[in-house]
Amino acid sequence: METEEWKRKRAWLLVNLCVGSFSFGLTLTIIQPTEFLYLKNRINLQHPGIYFGMSRAFLCISGKVGALIASIYVDSTKKMDNTKK
Repeated sequence: METEEWKRKRAWLLVNLCVGSFSFGLTLTIIQPTEFLYLKNRINLQHPGIYFGMSRAFLCISGKVGALIASIYVDSTKKMDNTKK
């Protein structure tokens, strides 16, 4: 793959990641305010704060780990799509 083509695909990957991150963040702003009340009132947990905190922590950690793995893979293989040439 030529360097210019790789740079163009890399730029589109960044745009796609930004759009995906924005839409994910928008979804979180809708879900997060009601999650604690759901755990407390509907599921009737004794310690809903612990489960709410674990939910937030796992969400943050999984995003960072996933981004790191994807970044390392794309940088080392320069494969950003599944097309075969």
